[in-house]
Amino acid sequence: SRLYCCFFKRCGEQREIHRVDRLQSQMCIREINKSSLNFTYYYFSTRGRNAVADYSGEYKLDLEVEASKYGLQYEMKKSITDRFSLGASFGSGVLLSNYDVTESFIINGNPRNSYEVNLEGLNIFVEPSIIASYNILDNLNCFLKVSYEKNITNELYLSTDKEQKSTLDADWTGIRISTGIYYTFRSE
Repeated sequence: SRLYCCFFKRCGEQREIHRVDRLQSQMCIREINKSSLNFTYYYFSTRGRNAVADYSGEYKLDLEVEASKYGLQYEMKKSITDRFSLGASFGSGVLLSNYDVTESFIINGNPRNSYEVNLEGLNIFVEPSIIASYNILDNLNCFLKVSYEKNITNELYLSTDKEQKSTLDADWTGIRISTGIYYTFRSE
């Protein structure tokens, strides 16, 4: 079968697009039979702070966790009606995780102690999904995707000493539910 290439969140089956926008997060190569191979990138981030202060001083604990997810995803769809299709996909790849902890004490306005730990990890994941999409207009579609991501490895190591393993894990395992609207550009 003939391959077509597009660089948007979702792809049309019969369009050839030759430019790449560097800001897009997903690229796919789609065959006419409605299967695709997607290169994916995601960014995760969460932060937290615990602090106590009174007239004599303060204590702060700051946490920051970030991850960049790179992967390949194979997707197949089957049309149920002329507007509705169901499909499944399977993805796999790596997550690069960073975990930063900063702890500080200030007594009578003078910094007394400060402690900082930076951890890094490389996670390997698998992610099966179920996808439903509906064609609203000719080129306008909406989709619902339910997937489960399982991290196979999730260890963190000191960024200054890769031999020293942490007791903390960077486990991003869980259910992912996403929905959205996408537009398919058609060339004549």
